[in-house]
Amino acid sequence: MRLLLSVCVAILAVACGGQPSPTVPPAPPPVVAAKVSDAPTAAKPAEVKPVAPALAATKPAPENLAETKPSDAKPALPPTTTTAPAAKPSSGRRFVIDAAGSKIALKTREQFAGIAAPNDAVLETRAISGAIVVDADGKIGGDSKVTVQTTQLASDEPDRDAYVQQFTLETIKFPTADFAPREFKGLVSPVPTNGPVKGQIVGDLTVHGVTKPVTFDFDGTLQGDSFKGTARGETKLSDFGMTVPSVAILISVEDKVRFEIELSARVGGTEAAAATKPQGGARRYAIVADQSTVRLRVTERLAGETIDNEAILTTKAVNGAITIGGDGSVAGGSGFSVDLTTLRSDVGMRDAFIKDSTLQVRRFPNATFTPREFRGLIAAPPTSGAVKVQLLGDMDVHGVSRPVILNVEGTIEGNTFKGRAFGALRITDFGMELPRVPRVAKIEDLARLEMEIVATAT
Repeated sequence: MRLLLSVCVAILAVACGGQPSPTVPPAPPPVVAAKVSDAPTAAKPAEVKPVAPALAATKPAPENLAETKPSDAKPALPPTTTTAPAAKPSSGRRFVIDAAGSKIALKTREQFAGIAAPNDAVLETRAISGAIVVDADGKIGGDSKVTVQTTQLASDEPDRDAYVQQFTLETIKFPTADFAPREFKGLVSPVPTNGPVKGQIVGDLTVHGVTKPVTFDFDGTLQGDSFKGTARGETKLSDFGMTVPSVAILISVEDKVRFEIELSARVGGTEAAAATKPQGGARRYAIVADQSTVRLRVTERLAGETIDNEAILTTKAVNGAITIGGDGSVAGGSGFSVDLTTLRSDVGMRDAFIKDSTLQVRRFPNATFTPREFRGLIAAPPTSGAVKVQLLGDMDVHGVSRPVILNVEGTIEGNTFKGRAFGALRITDFGMELPRVPRVAKIEDLARLEMEIVATAT
């Protein structure tokens, strides 16, 4: 889902590649004299296929010629020993992706309940890196690869993003998608160094731990050492072992994903090196409980109703802290806790049932989150400005622990962080049963977690 950009880059690289090196013709093989029979007619010479001298092997003579042993044979002419000139090293060109000028968009068609026309869900990111190497003969170098940080894909709907990250892409386990280009098709030869180029690029796409061959159509312009263009293609979620999203508010989601890539690349550009994590002082951010709120949203449909309703339970009984090292790492001892006994919605009967039968708060009064890793943070948070990262950790609810992704975004002013964190959880993943009461026709097996956070640093 994301990578086609690399395809375009590769294509560009090819377009700028030099013409193939001239092929050195093989030297003529040595002529070997054969015995001649007593018959008056001279024997027909044996047919010998041209072979490079360094690898030449004597081919058995036809049946009408006597077999000649090397020790007996006397060549009519001394064999010609021609040493082929050394091959010129390939003049490969390395097209490096410019992330600032590139973007990948993944599109799939979805149909919302209650809305007549289908809608395109679009997830985008500029978190693209890599390079395409093209030899002088137009072949793609084996070290060519383009990588997309799937953890950075985002749409216009946070709930969609949380679901896709947690359950579809499973970015906790598979944080990147890679495209390894193998071949160009349809390019004119010789490829111009300037002007339009158009064709296809074929390669191997690895997403969600599964690798499949894919083909992208590309169209762009070469200007000296630069390429700008677009690439398009499509795949199926199911081909890569992913499950098509299924949520209450959607009637359907297509299994097909369309890739649309804007690509900018340049020969000799600088690849994004692995960031060196700076060292600095750790900062501990503690939750300000009376200014923070935890909210759980679950979609339900009441008996006799034709539309869904959202049950929302909230509490301010959240506490804890996280210590962030100077290199952006999460220090031991960090964690957050929510008192589930204090959850409240707008219906008291619902609250009592959920806490007694679903959450079973008498046995499991608290939910905890133990953070393990930040993605998108390579140093201690800034003292001012916007912050947008992912926080990976273990959520413990109902006595069951599961890995969870929380998307965190907000701003820091001095020692205060204000923002939110959101994620998606399946109720049954934590060993809980979906509520079954006469008044409720159905409840979705999906809880959307939201946290409005105010935290202060020490």
